[in-house]
Amino acid sequence: MKKWTMILLSVLSITVVVYILINSKIKQPEFIGVKSFDYELKSERELIVNIDLTFKNNNNFKALLINSNFKVYVEDVNVGSVSQTKITKINAMDTFNIPVSFKIDPLLFGMSQGVSGVISMALDPERKVEARFTGYCRVKVSDKIYEIPVDFVKELQINRNL
Repeated sequence: MKKWTMILLSVLSITVVVYILINSKIKQPEFIGVKSFDYELKSERELIVNIDLTFKNNNNFKALLINSNFKVYVEDVNVGSVSQTKITKINAMDTFNIPVSFKIDPLLFGMSQGVSGVISMALDPERKVEARFTGYCRVKVSDKIYEIPVDFVKELQINRNL
């Protein structure tokens, strides 16, 4: 009887250890999408952009947001960039948001088309442009640091009639 009890306890212990190891494997957090996107033209040379990006921590333990870096492209021309460092605790198995805020010079939107694009941007009181936001957020899980890629496109309608 004692022999069967020892065998049963051994099998149960091994099962528990294997279960813990499988469920504690470190997984890279992932970019889910854009929760909110807002922008406001403050002047002819200042566009304020506010974005909330949503991510998922797929781990059974806490993580730490370290920083984020993004660039903004309009027609393949870099019109702005942002680098934010904000250490934030992220709960286990949690969806979390990262607020990103930065300024862009709207006159740069015409740079990809040369002089005619700059003139068009200066003369056109209302213009739609497609902006590509690309970059990453750096998250520390356990002792490993992950760069979570972020890449999305949004249309901006710039009304220069302030």
